[in-house]
Amino acid sequence: MGRRHLRATSSDEHRIIRSAHGTDRYYARWARRALRHWERFADEWNVPLFYASGVLWFASAAAGWEADSEATLRSLGIPVERLDPAAISARWPVIDPAGAAFGLFEPEAGFLMARRGVAATVAAFQRAGGAYALAAVRPGRSDGHRLLDVVDQAGRRWSAGTFVFAAGPGFRSSSPRPWATW
Repeated sequence: MGRRHLRATSSDEHRIIRSAHGTDRYYARWARRALRHWERFADEWNVPLFYASGVLWFASAAAGWEADSEATLRSLGIPVERLDPAAISARWPVIDPAGAAFGLFEPEAGFLMARRGVAATVAAFQRAGGAYALAAVRPGRSDGHRLLDVVDQAGRRWSAGTFVFAAGPGFRSSSPRPWATW
């Protein structure tokens, strides 16, 4: 698939996928939807991408982010269990929940094989006739409303009907021309 950017979130081996995010219903629904897509892709491409290990959150107080997450998940019908410290110890004897008010367990959460998922996505895109290139580029020509091409470091122009710039969730730039930092 080509080289990966060392700071890209998809360059590592795996990523946790879970729905808990406090009172943010949008995040919970989007995470759930993304998970269903990854499961469908894994079946379609015959590549294991998701492992349902569950995710256990420890709440230090009765009210707060974890309690808000529980209420949000329940309201959306997303499976979640609230466990007192004794139940945590009984289920996972190697965990000492001392100091926890409760645990919040998302049984259908788990981890995605991020690097494998990116490689499988690129391969499926290429099988469908798409072209993949990893390059440092800057905007090229536009028709005033859309980008017509980009120019790579060697001066080659890349044209396409659609461009995807996967800068990642942590992309930040202080440059007035953020593409210059790619």
